[in-house]
Amino acid sequence: MSWLWAALAALAASTGALIASGLILALGRRAQAAAGWALAFAVGMVQGGTQALSRSLFGRMAPKAKSAEFFGFYDVSSKFAGIAGPAIFAFVGQLTGSSRLSIVSLIIFFIGGILLLTRVREEEGIRVAEEENRLAEAMALA
Repeated sequence: MSWLWAALAALAASTGALIASGLILALGRRAQAAAGWALAFAVGMVQGGTQALSRSLFGRMAPKAKSAEFFGFYDVSSKFAGIAGPAIFAFVGQLTGSSRLSIVSLIIFFIGGILLLTRVREEEGIRVAEEENRLAEAMALA
């Protein structure tokens, strides 16, 4: 239980750091270069850890017998985000003429991610995955 709370809190905190850095960059008027470096630093500090934590939590909630299906979905959604994020950034930038508003549009996705994360019932997900694992083992032994 403490591991889950630590993982969820760390995911929320690291996503919050990305949001704060994005806001600094989007709202900063004078220190554009400094804000850009702050954003690059924040992303560099938290992106790898955030990805590792989310993948680890996802892995604990995926039944072993269906891990290929679960991680296939995880990978496809990651690829989709890699296309959708830059596309939305470019679209908003072209529409408004401001890359600052493009950054704000991406921040909305981070906030949405945090809100979705609050809806995850991780204990139930892990319990269901473990139950699936036990059923698969029992069927393999039979």
